[in-house]
Amino acid sequence: MQGGLFIALYDENTLKMYLNKGVYGFLMKPVFTETPLSRSKHYAVLADYACSREGTDIFFFLRRKIV
Repeated sequence: MQGGLFIALYDENTLKMYLNKGVYGFLMKPVFTETPLSRSKHYAVLADYACSREGTDIFFFLRRKIV
């Protein structure tokens, strides 16, 4: 069984931006240290990118619905 990425959206314009630019992200607090802490959201974003491969299913959620 193959998995996929599940991404919660802020609004519909955000989805349009992701699809037009081919990237996604989410709001994170600035990091004032040279290296982010091990529990930082920065690593979650990197893990999503590292785990995705060509053909990976991506599901976008907006207001409890898949869009």
